Amino acid sequence: FVLVAFKLGAFLVLGLLEMEGGASRLSALSGLARRDPLIGTAMFVFMLALAGVPPLAGFMSKFLVIAGIVSTSVGDLWMNGNISFSDLHWVWWLALAMFLNSAISVFYYLRIGVVMFLDVPEEGRRKPLPYGASIRMAIWICLVATILLGLSGDTLIDMCYRAAESLDLA
Repeated sequence: FVLVAFKLGAFLVLGLLEMEGGASRLSALSGLARRDPLIGTAMFVFMLALAGVPPLAGFMSKFLVIAGIVSTSVGDLWMNGNISFSDLHWVWWLALAMFLNSAISVFYYLRIGVVMFLDVPEEGRRKPLPYGASIRMAIWICLVATILLGLSGDTLIDMCYRAAESLDLA
């Protein structure tokens, strides 16, 4: 559910741009924040969430993946009674690779942000985007959910743990 908020939001914005034609080009995003501040800001937040920047929902999902891998690896070795850090070297490399991937993605998402906020819209794309209230509301809901799900990560984790503990797997 967490991933749906910002990925759906980004696809909704790209869908709006595609209705104008040519959403697959970076130049289609030129000056988007000038044309429509809500859509431009929402798209930038969705991009930061995709990169895993805290406190957005994308950070929590990446953090939980890394925490789950480390927890499972440490737990298995701890149960066997022979834990050493040399046994976990691959886990730390995996965590480092995920962190570096997120750091690199921040740079190309920031490039898109620069295009949306600082570039001048290309010819033929200077008017506000043509869309109705329903799509605006859907993007607004995705934006709020992306922010709130990132800020309420502890609550979501606690709910998931309680749900998992309530399962009777015996």
